[in-house]
Amino acid sequence: MYVNTDQKNWDDILPFITHAYNTTIQETTGYSPFFLLFGREPMSLLDNESILMDSNMDDYDEYIENYLDKIARTKQVVFNNTEKTQERIKRNYDKKHNERIYEPGHLVAVWTTIRKIGKCEKLMRKYFGPYRILKKLSNVNYLIEPKDNPGQDPLIVHVSRLKPYFERIDELNIHPSVLDHVEDHLLLKNEIRRQVEVLCQKGLIREYQSPWAFPVVLVSKKDGSQRMCINYRKLNVITVDDKQPLPYIQNMFDPPT
Repeated sequence: MYVNTDQKNWDDILPFITHAYNTTIQETTGYSPFFLLFGREPMSLLDNESILMDSNMDDYDEYIENYLDKIARTKQVVFNNTEKTQERIKRNYDKKHNERIYEPGHLVAVWTTIRKIGKCEKLMRKYFGPYRILKKLSNVNYLIEPKDNPGQDPLIVHVSRLKPYFERIDELNIHPSVLDHVEDHLLLKNEIRRQVEVLCQKGLIREYQSPWAFPVVLVSKKDGSQRMCINYRKLNVITVDDKQPLPYIQNMFDPPT
């Protein structure tokens, strides 16, 4: 089912999408949302002649007792299925992530969402800082304050929004790296020059003088054309990884006090 070409009838289709979502078996729970809410699957036009209750069951109390027992058993199955799914997702996610523990005095950057009209959100700055860790309030929350403005009110921030703050490269006495350019074939040089000119004309790149320089690598595509790539392997060696393990949803909230 699709909207019209003028895309003005999307609201008429929402009930059908909602019905499809509510009646689809979820991978995590093993049941559809409709079944978890009502204890049965929805009745369609073909089911009008069927009876919800067993025709041989005349005792309503027995029906209610069986119904509640089915709901209780379903709830336990859903809980077990959800727990297994969380374990699997966390196990796969944590394979490439390391836990970060911050101590008072550590400098961190804070992830903050900022949207501006006319600006691309993907290209905007995501982390701001530096902030100083004042205190660890729990396993998931930290009390921080701006390093350059200690008098400002401290903030309580979740650990998932924090990453270690590192000073600028020129302050850490790390010398810029320039990799030697491999002598390319004349045809490859012409292809690189052509692609650079096209990217400059489209405004995707611009000329810039930097002490950091890395060679261009051309990779052949299936259609025979060349894809221009940059060899950043030496830069990746000195890049600090700040990925966090995936916490359980139950542990992401502080228990009530």
